[in-house]
Amino acid sequence: MLQQLNKLTNPNRIYPNQQIVLP
Repeated sequence: MLQQLNKLTNPNRIYPNQQIVLP
């Protein structure tokens, strides 16, 4: 779930720690 949200918020960046970064 975190991975999908992460991809939606930052499709051009990969976070190994699955951190959610808001623009």
